[in-house]
Amino acid sequence: MDILNDGLETSYFEALVQNLLQTPLYQTQGIHPLSLGKGMTKFTIIKGKPIYNSSGIIHGGVQMACADTAMGTSIRAAGYKTSTIRQNSCFLRPCPADAEILCIGKVIKSGSNLFFCEAELFANDTLVSSFDAVFANLGPETIHPPINPFLK
Repeated sequence: MDILNDGLETSYFEALVQNLLQTPLYQTQGIHPLSLGKGMTKFTIIKGKPIYNSSGIIHGGVQMACADTAMGTSIRAAGYKTSTIRQNSCFLRPCPADAEILCIGKVIKSGSNLFFCEAELFANDTLVSSFDAVFANLGPETIHPPINPFLK
């Protein structure tokens, strides 16, 4: 699956993509980048992962993780390390497990200490959930491989 570089410096884009693709949580939940740009990213949830609940819909926690990833990565793509302070979720309708998923994360406002972001998650082009969050500004981003405590 090709990932669109929407204006990032090539070596930074490639390092960020490798970092995202190697993150165990994203691998387990099928969270995959589609497009990375400064202040806006797009992600999908790959079909076939066991991420649905007993009602056969994609679990709200997986939707929240995808939205958090899209919002946080929109900050990282702009060159900043970050951490979620708080996230609000609004689940508008069920998200079918077999749907084509698109999650768009955006930086709405940035300050010296905080970032304010929004995300929307679509299933088959229908809005199913929306999110807003506040993130901490932890300084300039330096891309490094994700830490996996299970690998020695």
